[in-house]
Amino acid sequence: IDGGGILFDPDGLDRDALLELALARHTSPRLNSMDFPEGKLGPGGFKMPGVAGEFALPDGTKVDDAMLFHRTALTRPEIRPLVAKANIQAFIPCGGFRETINAGNVHAFLDIFRELRVIVEGANVFFDDAARRVVATETKILQIKDSTANKGGVTCSSMGEVLPAILLGNDYEKTILDDPETQIRLIGDMFAIIQRNAALETRMLLALNDKEGTPLFELSVRTSEQMLALQERLMEKKELLFPKGSLVQTALKAYVPPTLRESIGMGRIEKILHRTEFRAYRDAMLTKQLAATALYHHAGEWEEFLQGLEQDLLRTLADLMGTPG
Repeated sequence: IDGGGILFDPDGLDRDALLELALARHTSPRLNSMDFPEGKLGPGGFKMPGVAGEFALPDGTKVDDAMLFHRTALTRPEIRPLVAKANIQAFIPCGGFRETINAGNVHAFLDIFRELRVIVEGANVFFDDAARRVVATETKILQIKDSTANKGGVTCSSMGEVLPAILLGNDYEKTILDDPETQIRLIGDMFAIIQRNAALETRMLLALNDKEGTPLFELSVRTSEQMLALQERLMEKKELLFPKGSLVQTALKAYVPPTLRESIGMGRIEKILHRTEFRAYRDAMLTKQLAATALYHHAGEWEEFLQGLEQDLLRTLADLMGTPG
């Protein structure tokens, strides 16, 4: 479902054809689901444009107003037979209207998507908290909240764009923009980093959910707040942290993508980030890396970890990062 209409195939949409649409995002006019080739649809597949007018679903069900159906498709009982036939087990919204699934329609949504096992909120605030609570308490569906699911975008911005610009300065265009091979390697780095962090965060949330029974969406908020609070705490102690060269080097190496480490060199990277004009970014980067590492490894015994920090900050962080005390 996108701005063009509804595209459906119970046998699965052709991946190559979808990829062509995805890579044509900047065409004018912009391509959408209605540009999917008819010949790539299976016998039960269809395209319904999101415009006023009648439409017939493959099973013969009449739709009086395709425009209204397009806006409300996820909660329309008419699509239940289609969803059942497709055996849809994962729901990944990546756009749409705010609070599309809410307290008023979440039960209708769940009645249609009965086979769901996981929801990953690629779109911000697609669900409201009331709907999330219903999913958490009345079903066995694992729902990953947007605040967790969308961290990859922030990762791309900070590590894949801001950091290279700082480190390369006037050489940014020559090193990145004019070198397709380096671009591809850096993109590969970003995918690997995001995949690693997503796995760490998901395992952490699932472990906490098993231990406490707290809904995943609440854990997503709580752990994010814990990480930010620890980062602020470490920022207050930064004068103690940065003289510890081995700790700084280890945290930097964990943060900087391999392609940048190889092309620039860690020695030069450290010198650049220690410049006065970049220290605020350096401080934020290092404290974020330390806080995230701490959370992913010690969320299950968070209070004990914080007590360890209070008793011996440097030793606790050295143990965390595997560096000499």
